Amino acid sequence: MVLLNLAQMEARCPPDRVLAIGIAGAMVPQRHIGEVVEVVRDVYADIGAEDSDGRFLSMGDLGLWHPDVYPFRQGWLENPIPASIPGVLGVTGISVNTIPGTHLNIQRMQDRYDFEVETMENAAFFHFCLARKIPIVSLRGVSNAIEPRSRERWNIPAAVDAVSQVAFSWLSDWVEGREDGE
Repeated sequence: MVLLNLAQMEARCPPDRVLAIGIAGAMVPQRHIGEVVEVVRDVYADIGAEDSDGRFLSMGDLGLWHPDVYPFRQGWLENPIPASIPGVLGVTGISVNTIPGTHLNIQRMQDRYDFEVETMENAAFFHFCLARKIPIVSLRGVSNAIEPRSRERWNIPAAVDAVSQVAFSWLSDWVEGREDGE
């Protein structure tokens, strides 16, 4: 629904940039809860098929998407102009439809993609914006470790508060820079 609304808005008034903010699970100890990261590279991590031997086949493996046809680069969606916000690390993310809930599935995803954070929709924002050549900034507050499902260990309020503060500060600086003619 969000992408439909973004498409309708883009048709009426093309944006200078899209800011996507949200939360993410993170591989630990690389990232910690409440940290804010900028996703600079993402992939549709679980869209594809499972082969008869249990091996995952991506859309590229299936020949349905070419991994090097724009906006993809070796199967990845990459932000060509990250915001590079001071104190905010650029990371590799994966977008999933189903959050892996076992050590085995988490390890399979990590082996396949070597990622730092997991979202559920960031690749779609990248895909939309890259296809239309709209600059994107994707900020995520880390709410939980990627581990077998234990929702009681998540800290969504800390993640939302942290990413909101960084996004508001970045937006304020960006608007001020535009008003100063930058």
